[in-house]
Order: sequence, then C-alpha cells, then structure tokens
Amino acid sequence: MKHTSKRQSRGRGLPMALKRVQAPLGVITVESKEGSGSTFRAFLPVAAATNPNPEVRAFEALELAENDTALIVDDDPLLRDIARIVLNHLGFAVLEAQDGLEAIEVFKYYRNNIRFVLCDIIMPRMDGWETLFALRQLAPHLPVILSSGDDRAKVMAVTHCEPPQVFLGKPYGLSELRAAVGQALRSDRQHKITDF
Repeated sequence: MKHTSKRQSRGRGLPMALKRVQAPLGVITVESKEGSGSTFRAFLPVAAATNPNPEVRAFEALELAENDTALIVDDDPLLRDIARIVLNHLGFAVLEAQDGLEAIEVFKYYRNNIRFVLCDIIMPRMDGWETLFALRQLAPHLPVILSSGDDRAKVMAVTHCEPPQVFLGKPYGLSELRAAVGQALRSDRQHKITDF
C-alpha cells in the first residue's frame, strides 16, 4: 500500500504497475481523497501449489535462503512498490532506494544479504549505468538487472564497460521478472546479456 500525492511524472508508472500486477491475474485498487492524495493497493493471487510450469520449477531450484534480499533502485515510488510486492511473492526480502547514490549506501550496509539488484536506468543524481559501475567496484560479481522503458537497442547503443547480467524491458509482468531474476542469479558477468 502506498500513499501518494500528485507530483510530476513521466506518465509510465501506473500502466507499468498494472501490467505487472495483471500478469498473474492480480488487481490494483485506488482510493482518492481531495487534499490527502491517493492510496493504491495491489492484490496478487496465491501461487498454485500443484503442477508448476518448467519456468517456475527452474526458479524454485535456485533454493533461496531465508535472508536472500533484492535491492530495488527506481525513482518512481509506485514502481518500487509493485516490484517489491512481486519479489516478496517470489520469496525475496526487499530493500529499496530511490536513486543510485542511495542504493550504494543501502548496499554497503546490507551487502551480505543482497543477492541481486533490480535497477532502473533513467534516474536523477546517479543513473543506472553509474550505479552498476559503483556497485561492481564494491562487489564485482553482484548480479544486476537493468530495466528501462526505452528500446534495448537505444539503451545499449553506447558501449559500457560494466554490462548487467540481464536487460529487462518495461513494462514487465510477473513471468518476465521471475525469468530475469532466475537468469541473473545463474549468469556470470562475462556471459552475453540476456533480454526479457
């Protein structure tokens, strides 16, 4: 649940959140009160316990530890909330940062628990590429998923010395995020970047 007040936006937040939540047949409800902002609630179904598809079995084979934590880095609070809900649904504890500078501080404090980072590319103060580079200075083999609403070809047009394990296009749903996380945790930095 997130209480928000009106602020300037790029206009992608709610449509992306809807796709993420609707993919597993979830819903988002909104309550608005003049002068006090809006309350968004996302509801996800309980995962089916029988006959999981191969993708789900492969993800579960990662054998998550009790303290396995994901770090979400995104300047859009609604997108952070939805990603947190989905990653909690997948079994991860979640830490959040609103930009790269905050992400570095969070990572320094919780580095022993953070298993991977899901990071937006376009952010104020420190963008996704700068964040990736800074994180790799601290933890060279840390799995990182870079995410953007822009086309992959545009995003990857400039050569960067620190490629992520996975590029995840926005908007994405539960299945895309699950697959991206599974790939990121299995990948080595030297392997080809995987797209979702």
